[in-house]
Amino acid sequence: MHAHSAIAFELTDHPDPEAMSALAQRLGLVPTASAAGQQAAFLLRADAAGLCLQDRGAPRAAPTRVDFCDPSLQHRLRTSGKRQGIGKAVGLDKLPPAASLQVLDATAGLGRDALVLAHLGCRVQLLERSAVLHAMLEAGLRQAEVAQQTAAAAGVPTLAALRRLTLQHAEARDCFAAIALGQQPQPDVIYLDPMFPPRSGSAKAKKDITALHGLLGSESDLAGLLRAALPCARYRVVLKRPEARLDDGLPTPTLWLQSKATCFAVYVNSSFSSMRP
Repeated sequence: MHAHSAIAFELTDHPDPEAMSALAQRLGLVPTASAAGQQAAFLLRADAAGLCLQDRGAPRAAPTRVDFCDPSLQHRLRTSGKRQGIGKAVGLDKLPPAASLQVLDATAGLGRDALVLAHLGCRVQLLERSAVLHAMLEAGLRQAEVAQQTAAAAGVPTLAALRRLTLQHAEARDCFAAIALGQQPQPDVIYLDPMFPPRSGSAKAKKDITALHGLLGSESDLAGLLRAALPCARYRVVLKRPEARLDDGLPTPTLWLQSKATCFAVYVNSSFSSMRP
């Protein structure tokens, strides 16, 4: 994972320049005009649309943003169901009527899967270990809330899923340790989407994954992360993978679920039969 000193900061036409300057100072980012900034691998820019991350190694690529109002993500919300893909993986097809799940998304990334789960009725806590990506998630949620207020004022339906998302800057293993000690509530489901190399697909998807991979690096101990999560979930742990194949050291899942674009290894701790609506 790149250190924050390897990320330059640029302030353009953001509506709250003082807050953004304070953010850059808190994160220890270097000015883009400085010698260190010119050598930085990434650029975090604060502009009129919020925060975005530019991979200096791909200068022609559009910068990566956390955009909960992105049309492609909105299309995914309209076409996602409880009996397919990620909804089925976390067990929404097994729930009693009117019941909801508390999901801990321990590797939040750009927050897209979390928004889908919230749209399907889950209450989702997002954990993000990277201070830079956490700031981008915060900015994305703030921008989405402003957009929702504008839509509500115009009589346009709003995105209720945003109210079911909470964000925390934390390391997943620290959170699992706190849950094991009874210091934090036990989630119904833990969702893990560790970084894996980009595959063929849209240029936007490849660009986002490549930028995040450069920023965060790969999970160095996936087996350890999974084993720490397993006893902490009340009902199940879901591990997202690019294909139905486990890396060395990973326990065999209860079942595999294949969606259109990815696979989910599902580790079932308990059934939902006793869950009350």
